[in-house]
Amino acid sequence: VCSRIEHLTSEVEGEALSALDALTKKVSKHTLEHVRRVKNCMVRLNARAEALHDLLEKLVDSHTHMRDMILTAKPQGISSLEEANLSKHPQVCFADVQKVEMLLETYSMHIYNTYNKLQFLKEYIDDTEDFVNIELDGQRNQLIKIGLVLTTGTFAVGLINAVAGIFGMNLDNGHEVGQEDSRKMFLVVTLIVVPGALLTFAATIAFLRFKKLIGT
Repeated sequence: VCSRIEHLTSEVEGEALSALDALTKKVSKHTLEHVRRVKNCMVRLNARAEALHDLLEKLVDSHTHMRDMILTAKPQGISSLEEANLSKHPQVCFADVQKVEMLLETYSMHIYNTYNKLQFLKEYIDDTEDFVNIELDGQRNQLIKIGLVLTTGTFAVGLINAVAGIFGMNLDNGHEVGQEDSRKMFLVVTLIVVPGALLTFAATIAFLRFKKLIGT
């Protein structure tokens, strides 16, 4: 069982490193799903390794269980009642118990190392997920900033459109026949509205930068 869990851990470790490397290069639905599957498999292995380690520790702490594991020292062909009577007068030598204890401690050490490796992988996956979330938050913030700039520009253009809508029917541009004198008024309105819209845009952007809502 220990070898099986250790083998599965090595496979999960290689797959996890590959999935996390792909995730840091490109965040997509496929890479996120791959990491999720690896993490679920790792959690199951982690639970199995922890349960096995606790079981081995329990066996090591119990001399009775270790004596019961020495099958070669038990007489063959006896009933359960006779075996219970013999257990009151154990015939197992201390050296045999020590051998079983050393074997169990070896397995316990191996499974504990496997458990630590799984814990390291879990922390590595969590750190990578935090890094990806920070990257996504940064990209969302950039999109929000771009949206603020575009909204401000739309507002400035809207001011020009509002003035054009108000004076469009009553203000001539001077090119109409018999309306040469209105050209000066058209130029005055245009020279006031366009710079005014640009100043409004610049002032709004400066205010957003002052409030640190967008970068410099």
